[in-house]
Amino acid sequence: MANVLVSQLFLRQCRREKTIIFRQKSILLQAFLFFLMFVAFFPLILPFDLKILQLICPGVVWLALSLAIFLAAERFYQTDIQYAYLEQWLVQKTPLIHYVLSKWLVHGLVNLMGILLCVPLIALFYQLNSYQMLALALSIICGLPGLLAMCGLVSAFGAYGPNRSLLMLLILFPLMIPILMLGSSCLSAALQGLAFSPYIALLAAMSLLMVFILSFASAAILKICLENA
Repeated sequence: MANVLVSQLFLRQCRREKTIIFRQKSILLQAFLFFLMFVAFFPLILPFDLKILQLICPGVVWLALSLAIFLAAERFYQTDIQYAYLEQWLVQKTPLIHYVLSKWLVHGLVNLMGILLCVPLIALFYQLNSYQMLALALSIICGLPGLLAMCGLVSAFGAYGPNRSLLMLLILFPLMIPILMLGSSCLSAALQGLAFSPYIALLAAMSLLMVFILSFASAAILKICLENA
């Protein structure tokens, strides 16, 4: 019975998050446009040289992705804290892990759809073929959950203090480096005509591990902040 109630609460929270996202389209659009402008900036200002463009493409795409996800996740919990929604979860004695996971799931899917729409444009800017486009799309799908989990943790640290999010991003950024390295290595392998499936497997495994660990960490941080607010 308890599991049924928890699953219903999780689904209801997912529907709530979807409604909030589509009512606050400006935040989603800001991250999407930032990503698109960042990846388009270098091909537009550099002299056209296919070797140089494909050399910088993996690093540019993954740096843009990490910064865009942080922009989208920076104010993850602000609205719920402002309207005392999180306090209701504590009063009901419902584990905050369900709240965190539902928020990450909905935001992750929405951001993923927007970023995947940019893949054909990235392929146009950097002259990628279909095999390289596939590697890019799969690496984004497998790596984005890990980046979102890390940015969600950063947002939890900064939920109750001004300017904490940026400071925590600088402190925790080294933890993102493995995902950024694997993601860029995956596309680099495809650009060289090599198999990229090992990188995809490692990216997926690392993202799942980060989501599992950091969801509990984020829930614990939010609970501590709520109890001491």
